[in-house]
Amino acid sequence: MRLLIACGGSAGHIFPALALAEEFKRQKDGCQITLVVSSRQRDRDYLASAGSFLKELRIERVISTPLPYKFSFRYLYFLLRLFLGFLQSLVIILRQRPQVVVGFGGSASFAPLVIARIMERPTLIHEQNVVPGRANRLLARIADRIAVSFAQTDKFFPRRPKVSKIINTGLPLRRRILDYKGNSLSALGDIAPGKFTVLVLGGSQGAHNVNELVLKCLKAMDKTTLGHLQIIHLAGKKDFGSVLKRYEALSVSSRVFEFLEDMAAAYRICDLLISRAGANTIFEAAAFGLPCVLIPHSGGTQHQKANAAYFRDHGAALVLDEQGALPEDLEKLLHNLIGNQGLREDLSRKIRALAVPGAAGKLKEEILALSRGGYV
Repeated sequence: MRLLIACGGSAGHIFPALALAEEFKRQKDGCQITLVVSSRQRDRDYLASAGSFLKELRIERVISTPLPYKFSFRYLYFLLRLFLGFLQSLVIILRQRPQVVVGFGGSASFAPLVIARIMERPTLIHEQNVVPGRANRLLARIADRIAVSFAQTDKFFPRRPKVSKIINTGLPLRRRILDYKGNSLSALGDIAPGKFTVLVLGGSQGAHNVNELVLKCLKAMDKTTLGHLQIIHLAGKKDFGSVLKRYEALSVSSRVFEFLEDMAAAYRICDLLISRAGANTIFEAAAFGLPCVLIPHSGGTQHQKANAAYFRDHGAALVLDEQGALPEDLEKLLHNLIGNQGLREDLSRKIRALAVPGAAGKLKEEILALSRGGYV
């Protein structure tokens, strides 16, 4: 089988795509997979986390740029890059001759899926979040199948597609997350066993507001409490230097990273997660049963707010509003969680119940079914 997977722009798009590719490659059935991503350095960095597995895929890059949220002269730049992306996608599909084309959202997936539809290849899109992104909202009108991670996502599509097109597969997670067999202490370095460990994530690109909120909260905490804590903080490239210096002035054990490839090691060792609410992160947290304080990003399509609300409404996470949260709000939550094991266990049990085991396998079966009834 020849499969083309289009994704890009964020780890939230790329990591589920890699998880699907891994699922196909596990069977050793000779499936040829082409992965189409954007030409930005960011995508190259995310792909690097796939390690040697990347050698099993054909990597193609297309020019893309996100649709501007407001009308301006940037639309001309967007339209030019979109046209070039269409031309590149046409060449890629003619050369690779995929039997099915799958899109995981993001601007890099739009042109390949449109060209695939024009060339009458079967198409499937996967939406990771409760609220679909702009690319998937448009592509939902032409895709043969729509896979979702949340059951209620279908109501957010404009001109709602036929229910028969929508399948709830869950979110594919990478094998290096699900099958982690390493030593967390040695992988992260200088981590003390037995201390209450808090993992702080600002998303794949870091988040200045999350970094500031956590650091101000820790600065206000008493030294006795800080002495019982250790923090693993992924600060992102822009804030890494300043965050590292500020931790040096705090009386708390810490490990600060720009980006961490070995996320499973951090998940396995931590007692609590403070994070953005991207779908990939919270479903990984669900797989590990991690108690969470979610601070959803307030911009864009508000999809993180909807993700966080879903988990909060199921009693599976605590949520702070990014725009209204104060350091003392987070401090109060932390004191409550640190001192209340029953609350942590309840959150852990409820978030684990929202995990979707075998999501990559379910998505693979839908693609195989599509290929049998589609283009050959």
